[in-house]
Amino acid sequence: MTSVHKGFFSSPVRLVVGVACALVVAVAVPIAVFVVEGSKVLTSVFSRVEIQAATRAGSSLGPGDESRTIVQEYVAREHASGHSILSDDVNIAVVRSKDGKTTVRLVWSGSRNPTGLLVVSRGEASRLALAVGLTAITPTGLPATPLQAPINRQAYGGAAAEGGLGIVRSDCIDAWITTQGVPMKTSSCAELWHGPQTPEWMYHHFGQGNEPRPTEQSVITAMSIRSRIVKDQRADVAGPKFVSSCSNTGQTSVLAGLVKNGQDTYNPAIHMRSNPCTGYLDFINQSEWQTGAGLRSTERNDASIETTGVYSVDKPDLSPAWEDYVWTQVGCRNGDSTLHCRFGSLDESSYIKRLW
Repeated sequence: MTSVHKGFFSSPVRLVVGVACALVVAVAVPIAVFVVEGSKVLTSVFSRVEIQAATRAGSSLGPGDESRTIVQEYVAREHASGHSILSDDVNIAVVRSKDGKTTVRLVWSGSRNPTGLLVVSRGEASRLALAVGLTAITPTGLPATPLQAPINRQAYGGAAAEGGLGIVRSDCIDAWITTQGVPMKTSSCAELWHGPQTPEWMYHHFGQGNEPRPTEQSVITAMSIRSRIVKDQRADVAGPKFVSSCSNTGQTSVLAGLVKNGQDTYNPAIHMRSNPCTGYLDFINQSEWQTGAGLRSTERNDASIETTGVYSVDKPDLSPAWEDYVWTQVGCRNGDSTLHCRFGSLDESSYIKRLW
């Protein structure tokens, strides 16, 4: 992996987690906090190295550890989607800022790993503007063999396959954030689709953000996601040829290339549900092999967004590696004229380069 953040590893690293004891608790790793006193902005950056150092197996958490409930919820969500995992398969990393105001619990399973985290807050208490940026990587080398169990993540948008396509990988990363007593959760999920009769790979990335305890003043105000081929593999990859976008009809279809099966010729497709297009923006950068989208001017207690790209790879038996990015922001409702709300918005463009 080409570094996207100073201090990151330069190649994909699989986190290997051992189970030490049933009573071992998740250890919080402190990191630097940068404070801009004039505007009361607190920015905490967690590198891949720091996340790795704080990683434990979900099964190592003792009965009194509050992170255990988060792991149990993660496992239950995966079971509900048809992805059979155990707490032994779950990784959790707990990281905190040095001033103790921000705590993040990252939970994930599978070979797709978090690579960086950024938390920005502005204001105080119920007037707090809070934003989270999360990056992840889906590593290269996955075999083109569909999963045995079906995956149905309709809670996030979901997808259904026809024409011989199968899910090669389906993994989620959840980030639970609490800062100054304000909770927020954001998720980044990715599905990799392939079939023995198709030359293309389809990468479906979707994210969700919500407030576990929403207030009258505090709502999700913005969200965006991005995915791209890692830089050192782009010479072997063509695409994305198609970028899914929001559909007012409630469904978006992504078509792969023509496939012949005996006398029949057809286009394999993935169909995804999507919400009405209000505030939806397509992001695509062909020079970086990137898909993406954003939601703007939204005021909801939860939000989800998804994109899909179709890629052709010179090495048909192996997938390339994808880098992912999710940004979720919580703030005050429009029309609130209080001091903290008027100065509480956060500009994603000011922070994205720290991770992406």
